[in-house]
Amino acid sequence: MLEPGAVLHAERYRIVRQLGAGGQATTFEAVDAREGRPVAIKRFAVRGAPSWKEVELAEREARVLESLDHPLVPRFVEHFEEEGALYLVTELVEGESLQALGKRGRHLSRDDVLDLLRDLASALRYLHGRAPPVIHRDIKPGNVMRRKDGRFVLVDFGAVRAKLDTDGGSTVVGTFGYMAPEQFQGRALPQTDVYAAGATALAVLTGKDPGDLPHQGLRVDVRAALGGSDGELGRVLAAMLEPDPSRRPAEIEPLLARLRKARGKGRGRDEQDRASHQAAGSARAGGSKAAPDDDRRARYAGAEQAWRDAGSSFFEGVATLERQIGRVAKDWERKARDWEAREAERAARPEEIAPDGSTASSRREAEEARRAAGQARHDAHRSHHDGQRAERRADKRARRDAKRARHE
Repeated sequence: MLEPGAVLHAERYRIVRQLGAGGQATTFEAVDAREGRPVAIKRFAVRGAPSWKEVELAEREARVLESLDHPLVPRFVEHFEEEGALYLVTELVEGESLQALGKRGRHLSRDDVLDLLRDLASALRYLHGRAPPVIHRDIKPGNVMRRKDGRFVLVDFGAVRAKLDTDGGSTVVGTFGYMAPEQFQGRALPQTDVYAAGATALAVLTGKDPGDLPHQGLRVDVRAALGGSDGELGRVLAAMLEPDPSRRPAEIEPLLARLRKARGKGRGRDEQDRASHQAAGSARAGGSKAAPDDDRRARYAGAEQAWRDAGSSFFEGVATLERQIGRVAKDWERKARDWEAREAERAARPEEIAPDGSTASSRREAEEARRAAGQARHDAHRSHHDGQRAERRADKRARRDAKRARHE
């Protein structure tokens, strides 16, 4: 067990505290002495693993995270092996998991749940758009962090699948209540993560695990879980929790778009009703007309949300680009430092003396002199050959001119 103050990987990382543990893995908060920043280190104990499949999942998590770059997925730093354990280092997501928030009695509001679904939609669109698609397979409140800025980050890719499993046969992983029915058959699809995201949203909205909510057969009864007043959000969650993966959406964003449209219409109707009441009151008071701003506000009720969503997508793209540029710059800086170190080491290294008394520098100088002499001989030979050719051409031209003169 690593205690606070322990160091790893040639004293680059210093352990601060333990963040969590489960199975063969333990996660720690640590400080990266080289970069001067906090990191999260996941330690997987190879010794004592129940099967080699557990080790394979740990290695796969490192490979997949190394290939990802999204602002709502922890940034990969490095992975290494030390004293019989595998270590995965990522950026530290400063915040609190949805599970921890629930234990403290803090449940998300409907607006918070919409923000959660928007962030999960963004992360899953990126993961599922990879080639091959990356399937998380274990989305749940414990694997979603709420950052201090209010954004939601998807963490713990220990069950990740980097290919589609449509025919079954893979290892069954996940958490009961959040697993889609096809996961029990060993199948993994983009729809699998959509189901888990819907179950997570419903859990934080109700404060109960999906397994404890009312069911109709295999289907979670979303309307009953929400107290009979599901509305548009309830219909979105019901679509995400469809037991049949062939009828379940593969993306969350289209569902949210319809929800925004419905909410926009609802707000528009409210504004129109309010404008009608104001117009009637004004007419009774003095016959004045209702302000045109109310009608304008009703017609453009959904525009503000649409612009906010577009701005969010734009800034996510900018953040991703900045991270890629920073990563390339650091890579070139590291290469430059390595080159300077090699050059300094070469300059400081004493010259080896051969049995004939020569040194490396003297041998290089002799070789350069031999090359120069060879080049000089080649140039001289070529000049001599060119001179002979020119002399023959001149003699031939003179004989031709003399012959022409005799004929004239």
